[in-house]
Amino acid sequence: MKKEATKKEVVLIKDVEREYKMNFGVRGDMKVGTYLKRTGLPSLALCFNKILALRTEPKE
Repeated sequence: MKKEATKKEVVLIKDVEREYKMNFGVRGDMKVGTYLKRTGLPSLALCFNKILALRTEPKE
């Protein structure tokens, strides 16, 4: 029996970037699951928090 793909194995980074108006700094055709594995983050929610924290850090 074939395992059904989870959403993060199917969704592309470019679709997430477009929907949430964020830039992940990787190719748009990368799957979300691959991105999470490479960054070591367990979820996109933590990734969003990290990106938003970088945006709001005061510039020196």
